[in-house]
Amino acid sequence: MDEDCIKELNLNKTLIETISNELIIPEDNTALNSFLSCTWKNEGTLNENDEINWDKVEKTFATSLQQELQELPTLDAIIAGGATASAIKLCKEDGIRGTTPGQTIAKIQNCIIKRVFK
Repeated sequence: MDEDCIKELNLNKTLIETISNELIIPEDNTALNSFLSCTWKNEGTLNENDEINWDKVEKTFATSLQQELQELPTLDAIIAGGATASAIKLCKEDGIRGTTPGQTIAKIQNCIIKRVFK
């Protein structure tokens, strides 16, 4: 959880944590979209021109996935990693756009999750 963004944007931490823990996140929540935009900028996943750094998206999701899948046998973890990489590629090809950078991020995250768990 990016505490700096929560403080900078004066957001309700509990609300952001609750929403962020959902598998599919709301795409029209202004507070969450602002938080996502701030967080992705801090991570370098969203550049100063509000363009997505897809290489960084893949690395970030891969790191998160590795942490989540530590309990799985190696083969299952490898399969899940391949599914995630494939989902990211397909979502990039979809050219997903929202009305704000934060909404674009929410839509991308949802796209990846939906494709991984299809």
